Amino acid sequence: LPPSPPPPPAPPPAPASTKKEAAASSTLSFGSDFGSTFGSPSPAPAPAPTPSSSSNPFSPTPSTASANPDYHALLTTFYTTHNPSKTSEVSKTLEKYKGKEGELFERLSRKYKVQNPLQKE
Repeated sequence: LPPSPPPPPAPPPAPASTKKEAAASSTLSFGSDFGSTFGSPSPAPAPAPTPSSSSNPFSPTPSTASANPDYHALLTTFYTTHNPSKTSEVSKTLEKYKGKEGELFERLSRKYKVQNPLQKE
């Protein structure tokens, strides 16, 4: 086999930039001038307003608050008043009657002969 030819010589180094070329290259780059306009971070969003019942039109009112009562608190209060031995079973009872809480409180009001806590007085 004949020996392989030697590698080609390296290209000569590039000539030093002139001041004119340096000025042209800086205007063509997307350096600090362009970045200062478009590369700056956007301002942080304003903090969410704190809900207050007086200024928030979507805050629960007495008529809408009763649409989604806190069944756990209601049943705990009910059992604390009428049968304290059942307070440890509140979560279990609510799980059993999930979606049928109205039926649960109706039965309890009849059993204990008291007003249903879901009904307005």
